[in-house]
Amino acid sequence: MMLLLVLATSLIEAFFILPSHLGHSLAHDHSVEKRGRFRQLVDGLNEQIRNLVGQCVSWTVRWRYLTLGLTMMAFLVTIGLLVGGLVRGQVFPSLEGDTIVARLLMPPGTPLERTTAVVGQLERALDETNEDFRSRQPGQANLIQTTFVRFNVNLDAFESGAHVATVQADLLSNEQRDGRISEIIRGWRERIGTIPDVVKITIDEPALGPQGRDIELQLSGVDLETLDLISEELQEYLLTFDGIYNITDDLRRGETELLVTLRPGAVGLKITALDLARQLRGSFQGLLTDQIQVGSEAYDIEIRFADADRSSVSDLENYLVTLPDGNTVPLGEVARLARRRGWSRIAHVDGRQVVNVMASVDSQRSNAMAVLERIRVEKLNAL
Repeated sequence: MMLLLVLATSLIEAFFILPSHLGHSLAHDHSVEKRGRFRQLVDGLNEQIRNLVGQCVSWTVRWRYLTLGLTMMAFLVTIGLLVGGLVRGQVFPSLEGDTIVARLLMPPGTPLERTTAVVGQLERALDETNEDFRSRQPGQANLIQTTFVRFNVNLDAFESGAHVATVQADLLSNEQRDGRISEIIRGWRERIGTIPDVVKITIDEPALGPQGRDIELQLSGVDLETLDLISEELQEYLLTFDGIYNITDDLRRGETELLVTLRPGAVGLKITALDLARQLRGSFQGLLTDQIQVGSEAYDIEIRFADADRSSVSDLENYLVTLPDGNTVPLGEVARLARRRGWSRIAHVDGRQVVNVMASVDSQRSNAMAVLERIRVEKLNAL
């Protein structure tokens, strides 16, 4: 908004105020004979340019409808070149920064010790990358100035826990270093290699401004199982483009869980799913039964099974359910147990389940607008 105001003020100054000032200052200037050859040459050129511009303006006014048609035609041709992909555009130009981040995502339930070990591998690979680029820097200075790690943080994963972490590296300033961000990222990724139990490692600059990821496609309209298959197919298609990296989505499987479903005959025993859930939660997670006061301190009394009786799946299979009449029956008599892997996160937009497929684009090797157009023409209709 401020830029528009400044430009508008400049236009008013240029077209209304400045000509008046020039007119007053040159009104009494008759010293043409005092001007040198160079000044006379410049004045002559200015006069020719004014005459040429005047002739163009006269022609434009005389053939105003033809001029309007040619202008509209040029505008439509320009739009057609952009839409057709013959002229590549970029909505938000990428600017070289001084920071890169690696976002680590491990399987849900991964202990902190394993996540820490993988983070150590990332840091060692970063040190090796620094050694590779050091000889190119002025005075053989370190390319990597500082690094720090944040556990429980991964902005790409939309999750928190011991299985996510972020490694951030501050680089030598853009004015001093020798090496583009994309080149440094590529070297770091090659040094990391393949880590078997890692779900995803994305390495990129921190997102700045409103643009977000270079490519982001939102899928919806069918069940999550089908969306997961479509997302995988779309990610494999994106791999065929040069310069596309950090390809991922926000739909991931969670930990294996046990699904407890009441048997149809359990209705006759007068036990409901809510009753069963309360008993299981109280036995395995604990049930607050009382609170005692000792001096100024309050202590909660919680009852649950001993650790030895709730440490394995067999403890659940041998669990005895208390019926409303006080009798007990094995859990398997009133419910079925089934194993399945749920989803660690499900995104919703306007009440619909969606999956977002995202990717980054190296602007030196590819173009986001051209890639999106090819996806629309070649892939989305088929999907």
